[in-house]
Amino acid sequence: VELQNGDVFIAHNYNDSNYYLYGIVVKISGATITAGTDTQLSTRTLSGQYISATLLQDGRVFIAHSYDSYSYLYGMICTINDTAITVDTDTRLSSTKYTGLRASACTLPNGNVSIAHSSGTSSTFYLYGIVCSIWGTTITAGTDTALVTTNNNGTLMSSVALDNGNVFIAHSNSGKLHAIVCSVS
Repeated sequence: VELQNGDVFIAHNYNDSNYYLYGIVVKISGATITAGTDTQLSTRTLSGQYISATLLQDGRVFIAHSYDSYSYLYGMICTINDTAITVDTDTRLSSTKYTGLRASACTLPNGNVSIAHSSGTSSTFYLYGIVCSIWGTTITAGTDTALVTTNNNGTLMSSVALDNGNVFIAHSNSGKLHAIVCSVS
């Protein structure tokens, strides 16, 4: 995610058995890339297995991520100060198991965050969407809505906020690319 000052924030994991969530800020000057300190953002097992970050309007970063073997969907807000990263909050967005198997977050023009994500069981992947409002360090999740309920539509996705407040979501279904535009109200 490009930050307001031109630096880049990267949310990642080390692909080990714990999949802890990490973040790092890199500074770019011409062709020179300088990495800041890699920061562990969560010690919850599998918290970094599926992640997607987006820049909030106030310059903080929102990270949609999974947590534990049931892959609950979580939302995290981080403050960035130079290369230092501070976790402001980490909130469960859905009480339904397997809602965080995949996710793609984007910031809407009104400051809310839209998350396209998979939901279902460990072997079925339906495409869902949820909109979260952000107020300080409070994340309020709206209704988790089924967007496509044909199996395997939530295996891979990428979402983009459009200027009119709608969300464009590209998603795969059994190896074929599909797309939908969702109205957000």
